[in-house]
Amino acid sequence: MKQIKCIIFGSISKVKGYERAIEIIEKNPNIFLTIVGPLWGGNLEKSTLDYLKEKEKTLKNLKVEIRMLEEEEFEKYAKANDIILLPYWREVPASGIFPRLLRYLVPMVAWDNSDFKDYEKNFNACITAGSVEELEKKIFLVYNSLEIRNKMREGAKKLLKKRSWDNIAKEHWKLYESLF
Repeated sequence: MKQIKCIIFGSISKVKGYERAIEIIEKNPNIFLTIVGPLWGGNLEKSTLDYLKEKEKTLKNLKVEIRMLEEEEFEKYAKANDIILLPYWREVPASGIFPRLLRYLVPMVAWDNSDFKDYEKNFNACITAGSVEELEKKIFLVYNSLEIRNKMREGAKKLLKKRSWDNIAKEHWKLYESLF
């Protein structure tokens, strides 16, 4: 089987759910995981970084890059991977990385928190999972199905259009008009 390339973007944080993804790649050497982002914060994030660096030493299919990406690098990294993973441990009320990465039309497999479930249900912009086993199955499902990847790309385009500045401005204008 060809290597499946997955990536997790964003600042190094305990809530990202790296352990979930690493559990999967430990069982599947044909899944290669890149984690890229800066380190912010205190001891909790430092312990997460220590965990990641220790795993990187023992797993040939894990690469950890601790640095802030330049804007133009996001596209390069996104398009070099088959799937973007968002295996967050809990609700993340303002995950900025999801909308930022939509424009690259790379399939996203996410944990089933409310925002991601909404993006899946209403737009097909991602696919969600509620367990490590399901996350693993969804990675293979997305990778092996051109039809699903195409639906996700179309869903991402729909969500991008809904979130465009023009549409947001129109919604705000309607709100302002309703007040007067």
